Amino acid sequence: MSQRPRNIDPNVLSQMGSLAVMKIVQEDDQHQISSAAESISKDLITQLTSLNVGDAVFVGQWVNLPAIVHIEEVKDKVVGSDKNAVSEWKYAKKFDKVAVESTQGLIQKDLLLD
Repeated sequence: MSQRPRNIDPNVLSQMGSLAVMKIVQEDDQHQISSAAESISKDLITQLTSLNVGDAVFVGQWVNLPAIVHIEEVKDKVVGSDKNAVSEWKYAKKFDKVAVESTQGLIQKDLLLD
């Protein structure tokens, strides 16, 4: 995944079996994608600038022909979303007394320096 395909080594990009290409405006990035995926026509490359949020062009082993798809936003995602700090603190307080033990008995007294 990259917002700058031109920064990906061409050898790495050419070894990828499938690509999901989203909106790309910069010509250098479009050229890099065009070089990596022979099945994308120049007309389709020029249309990459007009893709909406969530739209992508799938090419490669995923599909027989390049396909424009819409990817729905996942509303229940946990990763990358803001946490409710108060709820998290209440949940964490439940475990304050769990597994609390003294380590004093585990210290070898003869190894301590005076």
